[in-house]
Amino acid sequence: MLKAVIFDFDGLILDTETPQYITWAEVYQEYGQKLPVVLWLKIVGSSYEDGGFHPIRDLETRTGLHLDPAAIEAIRYPREREMIDALPLLPGVMRWIEIARANDIKLAIASSSPEDWVMKHLDRFDLSQYFVAIVTADDVIRVKPEPDLFLVALDALNVQSHEAIVFEDSVHGIEAARKAGIATVAIPNELTRHFDFRDADRVVDSLENLTLSDVIALLK
Repeated sequence: MLKAVIFDFDGLILDTETPQYITWAEVYQEYGQKLPVVLWLKIVGSSYEDGGFHPIRDLETRTGLHLDPAAIEAIRYPREREMIDALPLLPGVMRWIEIARANDIKLAIASSSPEDWVMKHLDRFDLSQYFVAIVTADDVIRVKPEPDLFLVALDALNVQSHEAIVFEDSVHGIEAARKAGIATVAIPNELTRHFDFRDADRVVDSLENLTLSDVIALLK
């Protein structure tokens, strides 16, 4: 029986990942370099430390220069923030919130991002009221691809792993959910469509195209 749905945040509720990649790619271009998507995907859904890729360090290695991270971020981050602040919710997010409310299904968020980042954007859309639990990097020692975020979410929801489903856009998130014993649906965005989602229980191109019966069938 489906009792809970756990959402990722970045790239699943709001496509914050594409603006971040675009602005870092622009930084690379300023130094005559290209930022391969395959490298960036190492940290999508995770963190610089857990994903094993840091753009500043990589750029220093490529150029042989000693770079000032603060100076780079002073230019890059405002552009990223401007792009993200103009983003709408991804298709199907509100539809699935409504499906959950109509069927007494509890909702949670499990995000590798810090709490202030997640809450800032949830509050912008007045979404936090719909989630029983909002679990972020501030609540765990290890983020995705480790299962800690999802285990904390299950505990907060008071449900078992077989009673929940995870909506994710990254392979790190899929791996973390599988380690927690939770069935998964991958919903790739423009950036994460480059991932290989063979380990997801189902892959759809949008939450708009996912039905409640589709999800329930994954729990059987």
